[in-house]
Amino acid sequence: MSLTEDAPSFEANAERAEALVDAGRPAEALAFAEAAVRLDPRRAEGFAARARALRALGQGAAALADLDAANARTPATAPAHDARGVLLSEAGRLDEARAAFSMALSLDRCFTRAHFGLAMLGDVTVDQLAAMEALAVEPERLDERQRLFLLYALVKAYDEAGDFARAFAAAEAGARLRRPRWLGDERAELLRLARATPSGPSGTGVGDMTEAPIFVFGMPRSGTSLVEQILSSHPEVCALGETEVFAREAALAPDAEALAAAYRVGWSQDARSALRVVDKSLGNLLEIGAIRRALPRAKLVHVRRNPLDCALSCFFRFFSDDMPFAPDLPSIGRYFRGYAELMGSWRAALPTGVMHEVEYERIVADFEGTARALLDYCGLGWDPRCLNFHAAPREVRTASLAQVRRPLYRGAVGHARKYEAYLGPLKEALGSS
Repeated sequence: MSLTEDAPSFEANAERAEALVDAGRPAEALAFAEAAVRLDPRRAEGFAARARALRALGQGAAALADLDAANARTPATAPAHDARGVLLSEAGRLDEARAAFSMALSLDRCFTRAHFGLAMLGDVTVDQLAAMEALAVEPERLDERQRLFLLYALVKAYDEAGDFARAFAAAEAGARLRRPRWLGDERAELLRLARATPSGPSGTGVGDMTEAPIFVFGMPRSGTSLVEQILSSHPEVCALGETEVFAREAALAPDAEALAAAYRVGWSQDARSALRVVDKSLGNLLEIGAIRRALPRAKLVHVRRNPLDCALSCFFRFFSDDMPFAPDLPSIGRYFRGYAELMGSWRAALPTGVMHEVEYERIVADFEGTARALLDYCGLGWDPRCLNFHAAPREVRTASLAQVRRPLYRGAVGHARKYEAYLGPLKEALGSS
């Protein structure tokens, strides 16, 4: 049955909702999930699908409340407890999240999405690893997506345990499965980077002169979530989360003024009343020119990380199928090289002081000094709460959700050196990046 066919039964509606969430179509997914709940409000699978759709629509708190109420009156299921674990993870309630994922696995040991959720929280136990390894030798019990969740859970567990050969082997196996699913076009993505370079001297536009927006951008796994969390810990800052609103509006707006207005129209009341508003998105690095025209006084924060560390971390993550690079090291390396060339061109074109660059390694080496410089650039006074970013009470929905809930982690610097024997193709693709 295709994603667009009618789904008359409870099972068909719930399954269709799950598939649509995975396909990045949460609004459609919500309609199927609602239909499943109406057909049988005694079954938790419908509520779990509805929670996943609501989460994807940015309504995490509503999804968690809905799921908690449903779990209190319906028989327990692995999908419902897994969905709850995801929502609790994003809310920073990590111990409760672990309990929810563990409950899901107690109901269905083959529900590998829960294994993945546990592994992403870190501190994988010996028993958890043994359970995953037992499943890994029974691939016939798992469909392709279940195998992918298991493989990337094993990547995290083996890497954490220092078993680097097995971690890399699991990542390679995951990449082989994912490669045919990738929705991108490498040539087109590299062309997008090339076209985003400044076409001449970088002036400013006549759009909205507000100083509120802070655009944070960089490669995935470069430290952008950490920078966002540091900034959002300041009492005068509101974070929008990881959105692509500016890029979407930039493709539609006829001029700079219309773009600025369209971009801000969807801001929450909290964002409208904040002194500064953080917009963190990978896509922002493609929109620097449009940002300068529409919001000439906006802050631009570029986060950089060692190319090998950053690219390897991307390779080890189970990203969605619409990333701008394929799930293999050479493709990630070529994209990184194009990105580095793009940022080099903007570095040369922008007036001094317009773009603030933060090096991940510098954050680790001198956290307070780097945080102070960042806040000063953003026109914010010092606040010690920015040093306790891990305690900020906000939802985090990126691959770094567990890391930003802990004090500064220092072990990621130079991590690629542990995989030196495997990185020849990556180094060749990176060139001199």
